[in-house]
Amino acid sequence: MGGTLKFAQTTAFVLFYTVITSGSAHACYCHAVGKTFFETVSLDQKITNILQPPEPLTIVTAEVKQYVTQPPSEKPTEMVIEVTDVLQGKVTSSQLTVQGDDGGSCMPYVTRFPIGKRYLFALNTDKHGYYLSVCGVYYMELNQSQDASAAVNSDRSKSQGSAPSGLLNFLSTHLHMP
Repeated sequence: MGGTLKFAQTTAFVLFYTVITSGSAHACYCHAVGKTFFETVSLDQKITNILQPPEPLTIVTAEVKQYVTQPPSEKPTEMVIEVTDVLQGKVTSSQLTVQGDDGGSCMPYVTRFPIGKRYLFALNTDKHGYYLSVCGVYYMELNQSQDASAAVNSDRSKSQGSAPSGLLNFLSTHLHMP
């Protein structure tokens, strides 16, 4: 009887372990993550300086214009933004399509960004286009009358630690910050 119980326990453990470890589910892995837009962009700039070749962020102010649904998804997986200002990087059009989560990726859902709202976006790029990461804060909502410099100044005052002087100089120059 003792041998049968031990065999059943071992079999149950092996089955449980196999089920747990054989799935393809995985969580997003984030390196350094900032708690504010300013911290996130600062950390991303530091990482970019280490990577070869560097992939700097494209930083823009933009208004969300519409959502796009890509089959087979029934929910929006992309958003179209109207760029009003390019602070870093190059864009080829005043309207950009930004990828969002399809239910299995490490990007925020585009419906998090209401149509008609203005944002300061720090966009990542890959072979598929522009996207926002969930590893940090890569966007900041702007009031209709607020410019990006006021928003970043407010965000910077909430940040812990300091940003690289190059980033401070960049943001100060492009956002006319004190």
